[in-house]
Amino acid sequence: MKKNIKRWTIAKILTLSFFFMITLPILTVTAYSINSFHTILLDNSTTQTLQTLEQLSYAIEAETKLLINTISTMANDDQVIVSASAVNRAANHLELFELGKKLDKQINNYFHYTPDLATVIFVYKNNKHYQYRTLPGSVFDTLRSQPWYTHSVGWKNKVSFMGVQESSLSVNGESLYITAAVSPKYSNLLYEVELIYFVFHASKLIRLLDTKNSNAGELFVIDSRGSSIAATDPVAMRAGMGSRPYLQEAVSGFHGSYMTVIEGAPCFVVYTTSDSGWKYIQTVPYEALMKQVNAVYKKIVIASLGGLLFYAFRTGLSEAS
Repeated sequence: MKKNIKRWTIAKILTLSFFFMITLPILTVTAYSINSFHTILLDNSTTQTLQTLEQLSYAIEAETKLLINTISTMANDDQVIVSASAVNRAANHLELFELGKKLDKQINNYFHYTPDLATVIFVYKNNKHYQYRTLPGSVFDTLRSQPWYTHSVGWKNKVSFMGVQESSLSVNGESLYITAAVSPKYSNLLYEVELIYFVFHASKLIRLLDTKNSNAGELFVIDSRGSSIAATDPVAMRAGMGSRPYLQEAVSGFHGSYMTVIEGAPCFVVYTTSDSGWKYIQTVPYEALMKQVNAVYKKIVIASLGGLLFYAFRTGLSEAS
């Protein structure tokens, strides 16, 4: 007795042939290409981000070096130190007013190029001080208690630069500031100035961190001690990197990149260190990085499946007729 062998229809044979001979190879090649492109994309992203960070380091450090050089030059100006010492020795309010005007003019001559200077405080060895411009809150009361103060006083004619995190300990208020301190080389026996403290608005440094790259995440600039100079996140600028353990590899490293998880989402971290020892760190959300690649892959898959369904439908119609 012969068995009835149900043969495949021509439509089914052609459809399966189309899938195994055309659709499946296309999807396989696409998947392999996407995987290869993923590696290339990460390498290119690392290179591009490092270039961006290097350009950023040039811009930020050129700005800070200009401020530091101006501060150093002013601290070496004996006429400024003489005027500041005279202010401290003023016999009455009228004399203090006149001497203060002279000192203010000398300060303006040095910092006429920047609107970011918030205040300058001359600290005297007799615990008095003179303040050029005023800021909300008391700045002077906290200066001598800062950990950098004794070091700066003993480090004659060397400018100590502090970022937003360190500056927020001595400058109160909602605004963000960067600060610097220098102890003039002139003897305290002849001149009363023990230290000069400078406060600048941090707005220009923060503007330099602004990027037009839509894939960019957070940006951080930290000094060689791990203190935050500036960042795109105001919380990180004040509190530092302690609340971001996922950045510890970048903070302790010198140059490179790695994948991590930030708030449950995969993220790419790229970091580099400038000649000054400052570190520049950028996070790039993995989803944003792979958005274009995934979109291409989805389009190919949809087109392949659409072609397969269309071919099966046309083949079915042809067989029915």
